[in-house]
Amino acid sequence: LPSSKRVATRGLSLRSATLAGSTQITLVDSEGSLAPVAMRHAHSLLERQATEDMLDTLTRRLSDYLIYVVEDYTSVDQRAVHRHSRALQESVRTFKDLIVVHNLRTITDEQALWHQWRQQVTDMYGEGEEVQVGVAVPGSHPNSPMRMVNMSWFRTHSVRHLVLASHSSALGERHNPAAITLLRMWLISAYVPILERRQGLMGELLDASEQYLTEKLKRHVKLVVERSADPTISFVRGT
Repeated sequence: LPSSKRVATRGLSLRSATLAGSTQITLVDSEGSLAPVAMRHAHSLLERQATEDMLDTLTRRLSDYLIYVVEDYTSVDQRAVHRHSRALQESVRTFKDLIVVHNLRTITDEQALWHQWRQQVTDMYGEGEEVQVGVAVPGSHPNSPMRMVNMSWFRTHSVRHLVLASHSSALGERHNPAAITLLRMWLISAYVPILERRQGLMGELLDASEQYLTEKLKRHVKLVVERSADPTISFVRGT
C-alpha cells in the first residue's frame, strides 16, 4: 500500500495482491485512528468514534487474517489489540491469531530499535515468549544466493508481535526483508483456500455494513453502492 505520508485512506481501501507468486489475496486497509477530527459541529467527535468502531468491526468481519500496524504503541493501541484479539478468539475463523506489526519507521539505529522493542513488547507481556527463527531472504545483489537471517518475534496466547525499522535506512535494508518474509510465511502457512465468493467482496461489505447498522440502530437498513467520477472510489449509501 502507498505510504501514509502521501496517501490517506478514507473508509476502507480494497486492493488485490499476490502472495508468494500464486496466492491471490485482497488487502483490506482501514482508515487510521487517533487522527485529529475536523470540528464541524458539536457531535464531530462522537461521529468519528462511531465511524472508527464501524470500520474496526467491518474489517474483522471481512478479513480472514488481521494485521494491526502501530508505531508508538500507546495504551490506546494496547486496548485495541486486546479488543481485536478477543473478537478473533470468539470468531469461527481458522486463523485466530492477531498479528501486530510495530512499524518503527523513524528508527535507524539497531540499539534504539531493540530498546523500543523491549519498551513496547517484551517488558510489557510477562506471560509471552520471545521466539528466534531462521528466515531465508534474497542476497544484496540480484544474482547472489539466499542468506539466512535470525529473526525475533514475540508470541502471547493469541497475538504475534513483529517489528520493522525505518524503510529508508541501512538498518531497515538489513532487518525489514526478513521480518516481511516471516510475515508472508505466517500467512501462507495458515492460508485456507476459499470458494469463490457468491457475491464478491463488495457484496459482503454491503451485507456486513447493513448488519452492523441494523444492530446499532435497531431497525433494518438497506445500503447501495454508488460509483463516483473516480473509478477507484465508490460510496456506500443508505436508500
